[in-house]
Amino acid sequence: MKPYKTSNGLTTSLQLADSTKPAPISKLNLSLSDLVELYHSAPRILSHKATQVLVREDAVSTLSDESIVIAEVGDGDYWLVATEDDIYWLFPQANLQVNPDLYETVKLLFNCNGYQPESPSQFTVNNPAKVSIMPSGEEWRLVEKGILDFHHNSFFAESEDKDGESAEIQDNLTHYQDATGKNTDKENYSALVLSKRGEVLVNDSGKISNELQDKFAEIQSQLEQSNREREALKNQLDRVYEKGYLLQSKISELQTLLPEVQTQPDEIEVAPPVADTTIIEELILRSRLQPPPIDLCLVIVLLRNPIPVKPQPKPTSRKKSSPSITIGIIVAILSLTTIGVYGASPYIKDLCQHIGNCASYKETLDRAKATYDAALAIKGLTLPELDSKRRLLENAIALIDTIPKTARIQDKAQTLLGNSKRELETDARILNGEAEIIALQANQYQNAAIPPANIGKLTSTIEDLQKSQELWKQAIVKLNGISSKIEIYPNIQAVLTNYQKQLSQVEENLAKKREARRVLDEAAKAASEAEFTTKNAETIAKLKEAKAQWQETVNNVSKVPNDAIIPQQLEALKQTYNGQLKLVTNEITAQLLLTEATSLANQAAALTNKAQNIRDLRRALGRWQLALSKLNQIALDTPTFKRIGSLKQEYGQQVRILDNRIRSVTPR
Repeated sequence: MKPYKTSNGLTTSLQLADSTKPAPISKLNLSLSDLVELYHSAPRILSHKATQVLVREDAVSTLSDESIVIAEVGDGDYWLVATEDDIYWLFPQANLQVNPDLYETVKLLFNCNGYQPESPSQFTVNNPAKVSIMPSGEEWRLVEKGILDFHHNSFFAESEDKDGESAEIQDNLTHYQDATGKNTDKENYSALVLSKRGEVLVNDSGKISNELQDKFAEIQSQLEQSNREREALKNQLDRVYEKGYLLQSKISELQTLLPEVQTQPDEIEVAPPVADTTIIEELILRSRLQPPPIDLCLVIVLLRNPIPVKPQPKPTSRKKSSPSITIGIIVAILSLTTIGVYGASPYIKDLCQHIGNCASYKETLDRAKATYDAALAIKGLTLPELDSKRRLLENAIALIDTIPKTARIQDKAQTLLGNSKRELETDARILNGEAEIIALQANQYQNAAIPPANIGKLTSTIEDLQKSQELWKQAIVKLNGISSKIEIYPNIQAVLTNYQKQLSQVEENLAKKREARRVLDEAAKAASEAEFTTKNAETIAKLKEAKAQWQETVNNVSKVPNDAIIPQQLEALKQTYNGQLKLVTNEITAQLLLTEATSLANQAAALTNKAQNIRDLRRALGRWQLALSKLNQIALDTPTFKRIGSLKQEYGQQVRILDNRIRSVTPR
């Protein structure tokens, strides 16, 4: 077969399809690992359940710009296998020789690990390709590529000679399966795979281990026992239907007495009409408090599924019909039933549902009881143990709920249901009690930490809130472990809602306190830097740098949430930082004023020394007065003020001297 190549390659939307509508594919009750094991151990057996498909290069179409490969049923290179959970798997045909030409197609469906054209082409299937059926029902789309491993070719080379010897064994096992077709797929395939393994061991070592022999004998014994049980059941059913045939014959005889019944010629075999069973079903429904009579149930089954019979010859004289005839028919039928019908009824679907004794009901109850016992075996009181116990008890309750109310084992089911719910309630009270204790502790921490915090105790307040948060979470986890299937669950839900509300409050307050802690830490750091800069500032530029740092400190404190810190403490802290900011600002102003005063004094001194007349003296006096006013504007709380005392005296003395000189030369 030539490989099909596309320009854009094959993507994960590769499809396999049948050119003609295929026969229904047999679905196997096997897991993926069992299918792979069966493929390697007994491929001939798997081939009987597989559909052969062939990749065709003449049926290529395009869907959503993705290549599609069409497959046809026939002597193909691939096997399509379906499981009961509607998953389709694609295997290469057993012993397929993957030559370089075929490899071009195989690699579209499988990832081929270790393939070398010059080496033997045997492979193992690590994982088959997964496909999904298309809406047409005749095509399959590739969902996931499979994996072929070409690294272990030596094993297949050695075992190739054994395939011929094992073929006869596999065929015999296949015929055995067909002859004993009453076993489930799982049992037959397990036995067949084990048989194949045993044969391979015989060929390799000449003997079978005692352990494998015992296991094989055990499985054969189980299969034989299963066949005997099924044969016995079949015989019982045959007897039931034989009696049903007699009953139907009796019905036909009695129907000849009714005027509305017309008989047919003797040589024609007819199927009696399906009777209306409404009246009889109504009788069963009205007797719901007691188990419905098996006789009535059998009547319904036989009337709904009549057995073809030959009518009796038409009587020469016809009796008049009356309502008592119909009652007589039912009474006659009821009188012919036996205890054997009741013994087989649990395995007859239509019959056991009316009687309420289906075998599946007991199986479900047994599973529920086993689950309940497993829950009781958990004695610990830790949260994981109680959670596991709760899940088991809820599973037991779910199983019991699937048993119909009309089942005869309903009393036992209700008893087990009550016990399961009581266990859940007991565990619920334990968890609820533990949650209440934890909630009390959480409340204690919460009540102490929720109000605005003292700045000095802010760290410990945050720790208390963290403890409260953790405790509320623990309490909520406890309540979440309580089953919703108990009567007190609505009350538990109300408590749980309250706990969640408390947790939200704690987390909101904790976020505020943490933000306050962060902002205050940043403010303290900025204040420390500003204080250092202020103390060492010798120039106006340094003082301006210190002012910016104090301003940052004030801004940080203003970001603290109002309800996170005691308001009085927060306000006092703001005033402290604002005071430092004011001092630095005043010092900057003082130094600027001192600089201006010094400049004016220098101008005044120069004018004084050069004064030639009264006009020059008055100009010098104005400069000295202006310089003195600048010094008088310096704030008293600044460091500069402490250094200008001598300057003020000097400037004041110059003002007085010039004033006297001007007065002395001014005519009166």
